[in-house]
Amino acid sequence: MVDYRWTGPVPTKFNEAPMLAELVRAGRLPPLEERLPDTPNVMPPNEAIGKYGGTWRRAYIWNGDHAGVGGGFLQQPNGDGILVNDMAGSWEIADGGRSVTIGLRKGHKWSDGTPFTTADFEWTWNNITLNKEFTPVFSASWSSPATKNPPKMEVIDAQHVQLKWDDPNWAHIENQMKGRPWDRGAGFMMGPSHYNKQFHKDFADPADLKRLMDEEQVDNWVDLLKIKTHVYRIAEKPCLAAWCTKDGAEGAEWILERNPYYHAVDPVGNQLPYIDRVHMTLVEDLEVVSLKAAAGEIDFQARHITLAAVPLYQKNAEKSNIYVMMTGCTCPTDAVININQSFDKDPVIGKLLRTRDFRRALSMGFDRDEMNEIFFLGMGTTRAYVPAPGTLYYPGDDYLHRWATKDYDAANKLLDGIGLTKKDADGFRMRPDGKGPLTLHFMLLEGYSVDYLPAAQIVGNGWKNLGIKTTYKESRSAHKDIQANEQYLFMWEANGAWNPWKAVVWIAPQSVGFRSAVEIGRYNATLGKQGEPATIDKYKNEDGKYPFQRLWDIIAEGAAFQMDSPERVALGREIFEIISDEVIHIGTVAGVGATKGIRVINKDFKNVPVNAPGPEIFSQTGARPELYFFDR
Repeated sequence: MVDYRWTGPVPTKFNEAPMLAELVRAGRLPPLEERLPDTPNVMPPNEAIGKYGGTWRRAYIWNGDHAGVGGGFLQQPNGDGILVNDMAGSWEIADGGRSVTIGLRKGHKWSDGTPFTTADFEWTWNNITLNKEFTPVFSASWSSPATKNPPKMEVIDAQHVQLKWDDPNWAHIENQMKGRPWDRGAGFMMGPSHYNKQFHKDFADPADLKRLMDEEQVDNWVDLLKIKTHVYRIAEKPCLAAWCTKDGAEGAEWILERNPYYHAVDPVGNQLPYIDRVHMTLVEDLEVVSLKAAAGEIDFQARHITLAAVPLYQKNAEKSNIYVMMTGCTCPTDAVININQSFDKDPVIGKLLRTRDFRRALSMGFDRDEMNEIFFLGMGTTRAYVPAPGTLYYPGDDYLHRWATKDYDAANKLLDGIGLTKKDADGFRMRPDGKGPLTLHFMLLEGYSVDYLPAAQIVGNGWKNLGIKTTYKESRSAHKDIQANEQYLFMWEANGAWNPWKAVVWIAPQSVGFRSAVEIGRYNATLGKQGEPATIDKYKNEDGKYPFQRLWDIIAEGAAFQMDSPERVALGREIFEIISDEVIHIGTVAGVGATKGIRVINKDFKNVPVNAPGPEIFSQTGARPELYFFDR
């Protein structure tokens, strides 16, 4: 695997992009040595030392689209998935996983030249994270696993800050704290306090605050601060990323430009990034993205690059000077069927969804091989919702195809066994209340990296053999209908879920994003203030157990142990045993990397590694985009 750890000396002489050198000569920017940290992060390229210049062309589909690029994390995964320091100069875990001390790089600055220090952590923690108006409910994922108390933050000095939990919290420290300042992870810790203060009611002049709220047409400071710190929209917000927004995503184009204070260099002292600008164009849908990519109008992109268009890309490769890179995923599936067991809007359907043999019958009631050949171009492997064999938490071959092989006879016997024996004149099973044929409804997300409708239709065609009808609806807000508990079948990705503690939302009811029991997720996310607990009779299985509660308990138990410890490995495997046997989710085809693992790349676009993991580790922009460059 590609290795981004640098073991050589830190350069003592530095170079910068010509566009920045011009600003220095004009007196509009300090010299490079004053803009870099005392000890910058050194990133070795996987291919070659790059050249400065150029504009990276990409596409996005709506103004909230997560299609941006950045770089700049406290820690980043190396090729083997293990985190290594990036913005953080040091990272020390102590007290058996109860505390972490983060050391910042002395001299590191925000993109406007203001020092980035632990004062940004302290202000954000006290005035945003712990502020009851801005954060009514503290994040469950950040809480101590056993006591559920928030961690305590202690500023040691200008470069060192420490977080302490009541209980060992290895899993959170390993997986949830590496992010950028606007991510759900690091956003709890740090932000540009000098900028954010002007929108906070405890720091801003009341008259100025009122004027700004009127300009944005909001009636409270919380909404104002969320608008003014939106990384896609606001060019004025200082950033730490390799490229910062210069023209926001609300128009027909979204432009980012290099950060003159970026903290990283290559081994010969060239400040990164190599590329000057990122220019994204707003397009109508996935088809337009495919056409632009095939025409050579996109330099590198994984998000919204669809598997169905791979033949089109390959056909145009020579003419458009592009190639296709495909990186598979070790995650449980490329198309999960979430079954929302919280659903009760239609009580008859809700009760069926909570019936284990009904879910097992659905999982055996369609042809995964057909889905693989038709939808995934024969590139995947079929299996239940378990990670790839050979990964750390793989539960064993007994679970690889648990209730996940087409068997119409067995599925029909299960449905007969739960009393669904009455049929109409066309052979479709009747609802238990006699109100028409049993019909299940899919909600599908429109305009994402994968158009799941054809895959869902393959499932529905299979279910006809069980006497079940299926309907479908695509919407860009489909996930919101599920998360509001208004719908119950959703097809989606499962990137990252090979490691339950890295991608909890795909594994256990951490939030409403866990779309197989959204009300339990709501309950856990709000620490019991909303939603439903997993221990009510509604969620008791046929053996008198509470599978959702066990999944949630395992996540807390496993946090006390390091990732590869025997204790956490056993717990991780138990998670996938439960999910596959209970059919919490329905797995279909895996190993393709269809979501964000298919990349169209200009042949002149260099330093994109071929030996890097798939979308579960390096998604959307691939590995270390700071190092990409144009060789023209």
